[in-house]
Formats: sequence, structure tokens, C-alpha cells
Amino acid sequence: MSNRMKINHNVKGFLKEKKVLLVVENNSVPFDRRVWREAVALSDYGLLVRIICPKDRNESKSFESRRGIEIYRYPVRFSRGSLMGYFWEYTWSFFAITYLSMRIYFRRGGFDVIHIGNPPDIYWPLGVFLRILGVKYIFDEHDLWPEMFLAKFKGRSLTMKGIYIILRAQEILSFKVANAIIVTNESYRWLALKRGHIEKNKVFVVRNGPDTREFSVVDPVKKWKFSRPRMVAYLGIMASFDGVDYLVRAVQYIVNVIGRRDITFVLVGFGEKYASIVKMVDKLNLNSFIKFTGRTERNKIIQILSTADVCVDPDPYNKYNNYSTMTKIMEYMACRSPIVAFRLKENVFSAQDAALFVKGYTPAALANGIIRLIDDKKLSRRMAWAGFRRLKSKLSWEKQQQNLINAYTSLFSSD
Repeated sequence: MSNRMKINHNVKGFLKEKKVLLVVENNSVPFDRRVWREAVALSDYGLLVRIICPKDRNESKSFESRRGIEIYRYPVRFSRGSLMGYFWEYTWSFFAITYLSMRIYFRRGGFDVIHIGNPPDIYWPLGVFLRILGVKYIFDEHDLWPEMFLAKFKGRSLTMKGIYIILRAQEILSFKVANAIIVTNESYRWLALKRGHIEKNKVFVVRNGPDTREFSVVDPVKKWKFSRPRMVAYLGIMASFDGVDYLVRAVQYIVNVIGRRDITFVLVGFGEKYASIVKMVDKLNLNSFIKFTGRTERNKIIQILSTADVCVDPDPYNKYNNYSTMTKIMEYMACRSPIVAFRLKENVFSAQDAALFVKGYTPAALANGIIRLIDDKKLSRRMAWAGFRRLKSKLSWEKQQQNLINAYTSLFSSD
């Protein structure tokens, strides 16, 4: 029996045929894997799902339907990392999302729930208005926006402190207005309860694990090693707080200090620092060792991670990284790859025995950890299998989607 049939067999009568509007600002869909997984799970459960998201280079249609899910996209120019750039991006997106929401509500048959993923945390006024119309509001905290700001814009000036206070206020207002809050881990749940002073039964943890029915290990593909016997992979965003510069410095240490030239490093992803990272690699004469793929389709990502001897998460310590669940960690686990990472609270919870957590937050520490796993095949195999088993039993989307349904069931059970 298919998963869809199993879900619909047990569907709650008060959920089936409910209409949901999912909103995300910082990624297009289906590229945003979390939002797309949520949309598919809700649709499979019998709800009518629509999505509002920005366009990007690969997803440029203003409207399309996939798997019965309607996707409405608006044009936006993403910030290149400046404060003013983010101000204009978020201002434009607020009005674009509000316009499309009103158009769907008044001209496309309305919706019973608006489910908004952050960042940013500025959509609570839309939530207030829609609650007046009888629409329920779910705030889905993908990222800690105030802590993300501190990680991105380092500084202790009065301006920075003032902006941080404003962002904290936006987060708290989002908590207060929401009928239900979804977070990605227990650290986020604890912070939501502490900051928002809200009821415990209002907050639901829905983790970021991949759907292993679609994202799982395959046979290695030799070409991704680029003619070298060993390969290390990185998957993720390349922003100012993601530590890709640490990884580049680690490669420099491996090549020039340790003297290893048998390893190719494949970096998958993009972001506001992509161009500067490419320039950094060129300046350090590491082009023959570091290969960039840019934004890559899922099948190639799975091939790369399944081929890698080691996968790396170079996120350095800060409050945002420490409290956040990194999706790449669990995608590495899905592809049975041992992991090298810095010791961050949620990394430790997610990976446990699947990762070597290096001491110190330096490129040299990262480099030595990579070499240790490259050379210790027995340890690497043990880590790889430990991660795969943990993901399948605890963290995969197949295990997490029921928490999403529980949040919706609780939302409507009081009606």
C-alpha cells in the first residue's frame, strides 16, 4: 500500500479538505526542501495546499501546479549581503506576499490556514489581519532571525544593538500572534518558550531530516573524484556564517602543510559569499584541488555525497550555528558518509556517532579531522553506518512528518 493511501486511511475528518497557504520568502519552491516536504505531506493527508514563494533563475514561472499543489511566485532581487539590500528585499517581499495572499483569499476560494516560514519575522501583521477573517496562523521558525543577524553582521555598535532589539521584538510578536508555532529542534523550542512566554502545547518540533524514499545513498560515481583516489564533499549555503572560508583554509593546510595531494574537495551550493570564496580559492592556488558545482540538481547531489570518502560541516561556533539544525548533516547521514564538524550543540544531537567532532574552531583542526577519517577506513565505515541507522530510525522525514500532522490536528481540534 502506498504512503499516500496509508495516510488518507487514517485522516481526521476535520482536517481533510482544509485549505492551507504556505509562504516562504528566502527560497523558491520546490528548491526549498523543507517547505516542499511539508507541502507534499499536507497534500497527501488530504489538505488543499498552495504556496507563495519568490522566483529564482531555475524557478521563474509565476504560477504552476506540481503534484496538485499550486505554486505562486513573485519576482524579487535577493540582497547581496548588505543591510540596505535586506531592507529593500524584505519590504518588497512583504507587499508582494500580502498582495498574493489577498488575491488567493478573495479570488481563489480562500484558505483556512496561513503557514509562514521565516526568515524574516515580519509577517505577523498579515497574520493579525487574517485572524480577524477567521484564518489560523502558523509561524514556522526555520531559523533564529536575531541570531542569524548577529552571525552575519558582526559588530557591537549602537546601530547593531538597536537592530537586534527590533528583530527580537519581531520574533516575539510572531510568537504571540500565531495560533501554533513549528520549530526545527528542541533548542528552538526552548528559546520560543523562554522568549515568547507561550503555552508549551502551542509549540511543535518538526525536524529537517531528508525523505529517505527520495534522498538516500546510491553507488559511487567515479567522475566526482576528478581523477584522485579520495574525495571530500561540502553541501550547503555559502554565506558569511557558514564557514566555507574555514574549509578553504583547511584545504590549504592539507595541501601545503600536511602535503597531501591525493584528495579532491567538491563544494556543492551557492550563496552571497560564493563569488568571494571562488576568488579566495583562486588566490590561494587551490583550483586543482577544490571544485565548485554551484546550485545542483538533487540526483547529482546524492551522487556526490554517496561518492565522498568524508563529508564536512565547517560551520564555526556562534549562537545561531550552535542552536540550529543543519540539514546537510542529515543529508550526509542519508548517503552513508562519515562527517567531520566542529562541536556544536545541535550537530552533536543530530550526528552523534556519525561524526568526528574536532577540538578547537580552527582550519587546522578541521584539516586534521578530515585526514584522520580519510586514513582510518574502519572508523569511517563505522561512522557512516551509525549515521545511516540513526537517520532511518529517528530523524528522517518519514519519522518527522507525523509531528507536522499533529500540529495541524491540534490547531483544528478545538474548533
